[in-house]
Amino acid sequence: MTNKSEEIYAVQILDKAKVGLHARPVAKIVAITNDKKYKETTVEVVKLNDNTNLNEKITLNGSEPKANGKSILSFIGLAVKHENKIAFVIHGPNGKEIINSIKKVLKDEHLIA
Repeated sequence: MTNKSEEIYAVQILDKAKVGLHARPVAKIVAITNDKKYKETTVEVVKLNDNTNLNEKITLNGSEPKANGKSILSFIGLAVKHENKIAFVIHGPNGKEIINSIKKVLKDEHLIA
């Protein structure tokens, strides 16, 4: 039986070019989440309210815009802009591993500090 857990990684997109989350980093993140070793894991991307405090526990009320973190079109449809806050909600095994890979992409693309 697989251990089903939930991991949440929230971040504010801060890029010097001020274009936000564009196709290249989204494609890299979706490539990670679609890796066959994560087939038992779901990834949801949630666009958070601008006044969400990322230093506190994130509480989702269900009305936030959401996207499938394994679909490029769904993810891009969130239209994440410079200074927007998003959360990756991961259900299933390997959540911490997926988060670490997503963090690396966001840092390598200069989208987070």
